[in-house]
Amino acid sequence: MGHGLSRLSIGVIGLSLTVTAFAGGPSGCSDLSGVPMTFSVLYYDDIQPLFSDNDRCTGCHGGLAGLFLEPDFSYGNLVGVNSSQQGGLLRVAPGDPLNSLLFQKLACDNPAVGSRMPLGADPIPLAEQALVMDWILLGAGFDTDPLFRDQFEGS
Repeated sequence: MGHGLSRLSIGVIGLSLTVTAFAGGPSGCSDLSGVPMTFSVLYYDDIQPLFSDNDRCTGCHGGLAGLFLEPDFSYGNLVGVNSSQQGGLLRVAPGDPLNSLLFQKLACDNPAVGSRMPLGADPIPLAEQALVMDWILLGAGFDTDPLFRDQFEGS
């Protein structure tokens, strides 16, 4: 049985919200409509590695840039937290990727504030941008605490 909504139709709904939410919003965003939607995204298994792998994000956001994206801090520094660059804009607005600065910075040439990330490097692959979008669309959930995960899996 299909879910009835695709990233494209959800994105169109989100785009109408973005236009009314704030003027001068993001532009030049990647077209992710061709990337299959992922309906099960785990924060520590799927999203945190995007920040940590090869120090792509944690090289700067491990303390130097004021936003800690290290595994022990990232979720709490992102979800429902106001941007330090523009008050009223959340770093991650659960259910609303186009109004989430994290998604804008990863997927848009001109985010609402600041520059596209990773700074001075090629954008992350479309599949990874789409994964972040899907995680936010699905509510930016927090999976089981990694300290206790092994006690529940395979035991």
